Amino acid sequence: MWNDDHKDSYLRHIIQGNKNMMAMRVQASKVDWPLDEHGVLQPMLTAIIRHGKVASYNTSEPLDYIRLCRNVLKKFDVPTDVANEIKDGAGFLRKMEEWTPGIWPLLYESTGPL
Repeated sequence: MWNDDHKDSYLRHIIQGNKNMMAMRVQASKVDWPLDEHGVLQPMLTAIIRHGKVASYNTSEPLDYIRLCRNVLKKFDVPTDVANEIKDGAGFLRKMEEWTPGIWPLLYESTGPL
């Protein structure tokens, strides 16, 4: 069982890996940008993307979802309403797990130990 530090580290290692290889592996994992019940990007993620001042994200690329998650955990630069809801990086990890149940085994099975 992974703790939150292991999960954060795993995301970091995915992003630090060979971009093309990791893009294929994340896509193979079936982990993708989470959508709401109407098929629209989760509103919290839309708010985080709009709040961002430097990075841009392609919501058709699953690796960019992993990159956004890693950046949230690294910098915790999120809109105030998002920060109030999730409180901290651990709260964001819980949202990732809510949006994609089994996210860690899915990623591990496709990307392996890093």
